[in-house]
Amino acid sequence: MNWLTVNDLKSITTTGNLFLVYGRSLPGNSERLSKYLDENERCKYEKNRSTTPLECRAVLRMLLSRFLNSPPETIRIPETKTGKPYVEGKGLFFNVSHCESSYLVAISKVGRVGVDMECLSGNEDIVSLADYAFSENEKHVCFNTGDRAINFTKIWTLKEALLKASGTGLMNNLSQLNVFEKLQQYGLNFNTFSCPGSETASVVYRGVPGFMDEPRYFHLIIN
Repeated sequence: MNWLTVNDLKSITTTGNLFLVYGRSLPGNSERLSKYLDENERCKYEKNRSTTPLECRAVLRMLLSRFLNSPPETIRIPETKTGKPYVEGKGLFFNVSHCESSYLVAISKVGRVGVDMECLSGNEDIVSLADYAFSENEKHVCFNTGDRAINFTKIWTLKEALLKASGTGLMNNLSQLNVFEKLQQYGLNFNTFSCPGSETASVVYRGVPGFMDEPRYFHLIIN
């Protein structure tokens, strides 16, 4: 897996079925990018202390604009009853994740997609978190097959990405969900990878049956 560095969203090709764009929020970007949001989004995101959600939303809109040939600020993005945003009747699916000053945007032409990105500080109580969120099978994989911190982050991001792809969001009994079983049961594709900022991320997506189509990875640097 290779990240292609781009300085302009126009450099991102629209051929393919799945696109992942990684970026980092930088001082001054939010002021320039807020013009791509609609009025409700500006009111919502400008209240945040972090500018990362605003920049992520703006980049999402600019990416959707590339596929829909519509001005970014005019694209309607409603939400389902569970709070999952979507583009109505356009045949495009998307999801986003952000971690501190980094963000990740995924767009699929084929079906639902979910992404999650995490960066451990090293101070986490992995055992307690795994007891809370992981099934017995997941805990076995986490603690008995290699580096537990790497395994934990892989399983955690896969689980979050699966829930986001399904549109259910967080559930109360995370330990009742075995992500490996569900991915196989639903016939979903998945990738876990390292981001340019060393974060760990996972994407869960529906591919074209019988056709292997690797996601395209872009590292966006907005100057």
